[in-house]
Amino acid sequence: MRAWLVVVVVAAGLGAGASATALPATRIVGGSAAQRAVLRDILTRLSTPQLAALRIVPVAGGVKLETESEAARPTWEALVAGRAFLVRSASLGLPPLLEVVAGRAGWPSSDLGPSQPRPATAAGAAAARTAMLRAVAGSGARVAELSVTRPYGLAVAIRLEVKDAAGFMHRRLRAFVLAARAHASRYEGTYLEVDDSHGPAWVSAEAQLGGTSYVRPSLLGCDPFPPPGLPGQAPPCPA
Repeated sequence: MRAWLVVVVVAAGLGAGASATALPATRIVGGSAAQRAVLRDILTRLSTPQLAALRIVPVAGGVKLETESEAARPTWEALVAGRAFLVRSASLGLPPLLEVVAGRAGWPSSDLGPSQPRPATAAGAAAARTAMLRAVAGSGARVAELSVTRPYGLAVAIRLEVKDAAGFMHRRLRAFVLAARAHASRYEGTYLEVDDSHGPAWVSAEAQLGGTSYVRPSLLGCDPFPPPGLPGQAPPCPA
């Protein structure tokens, strides 16, 4: 897991005065000029994507999007962009998106349900931002980043900073996650990260197309959402 770039609070599309540390634009390669233009517009709407490069690869029956990165944040951005790209491509008569690939993992678009996302609104973005701040309230964590963007539907990313990651995960993380995900079905994706002085301790990156996660190995026993079969193998949560 690579180190995360510190970004100040962002509320894209909400008229907030805060700005983000400038990041290089995602490099888009392959595909047609029309496909690249659509994808570039989507990624621009993500505000400050940490996705270095995204490739449009023609395959039988459509295209797939590929990124070499396996880190959680760029993977999530690729999945969010992929869903928006699928919808936008259909409306423009472009070849359909069949899969998003990040590193060695792939998420086929056939896994999506029949429901179609609605374009996000400024009011919806404002409500999502309020809901996320409410989820953090009383947790003892500091909001290091809050990004609410509109690549098509809503995409919400929140990064918290805590002094004691083990204690936060053991006592407060579950309540925060349940509150933050209360309306997740309305979003293109939700990215949740907990950092301490050592960097990312816990990450959950969920999108309509799929998701990924990360837990610092020494804190596996503190995770309130362990994968099936892990609890008996995880080290105890540090006191």
